[in-house]
Amino acid sequence: KAAAVRDGKEGGMRRWVQRRFDRIYPEFRRMRVLFANGYPRDIYQCFKDGYTLGSAMDVSRLRRSNQKVEEVTLFGEPRPFLSGPLRIATRVGTPVLQVFIVPEKHFRYRLDVITMLVDPDIVDDEDAAVAAAMAEYAANVEEYIRATPSLITRI
Repeated sequence: KAAAVRDGKEGGMRRWVQRRFDRIYPEFRRMRVLFANGYPRDIYQCFKDGYTLGSAMDVSRLRRSNQKVEEVTLFGEPRPFLSGPLRIATRVGTPVLQVFIVPEKHFRYRLDVITMLVDPDIVDDEDAAVAAAMAEYAANVEEYIRATPSLITRI
């Protein structure tokens, strides 16, 4: 079971890809989509129900002033990255992995698992764990973009 946190105002490209995926692979169940401006209880429920949750923390905008962010440095500039899903995963004791989805030929994708950002067995202080994970996340994004600049969508 998979779920993803997405922007509610997503573009037509993702909807087109989803329709194509549904047509080509009808045997696969559609992923559950949670919207970034929704309630955190949906994320908690996904973890309770055993879902794997995907969430991009390096968003380009904040939707509400009360959203939790962690400021990191990316390409020498300070940037606010959303930390809510990471905080929830830490609270429920779920490991957090950093993964890049890489497009390949013929409508195929590869998941590159980079590292475990949070090991729930060794978290003592949520704020410190989130800050360290976000700094590592940003450093890995920067390194990955430098190695594969063709994957840049926006910075």
